[in-house]
Amino acid sequence: MTTLRKFLDFIYVAAGAFAALCLVAILVLIVAQMIARWTGAVFPGAASYAGYAMAGASFLAFANALNRGAHIRVSVLLNALSTGPKRLLEIWCF
Repeated sequence: MTTLRKFLDFIYVAAGAFAALCLVAILVLIVAQMIARWTGAVFPGAASYAGYAMAGASFLAFANALNRGAHIRVSVLLNALSTGPKRLLEIWCF
């Protein structure tokens, strides 16, 4: 079972790395589109590509964030609750 856990952890970290690359791709696409506008050139489809990269970053980061307990919206609320409601909300979130 530890082999499977190590393999899944590797997949989660790799997906997190790809999510980070998607965020960098969004930055590059937006800067390229800005430069294209300043120079009068046309960069067709840049907004669509950035949208695809945003969707990729979101979905690729989910497993890594949940595996590390780094899901911000859940953590903020869970830290404010007592033990009983906290447990129920954790079960509902998963």
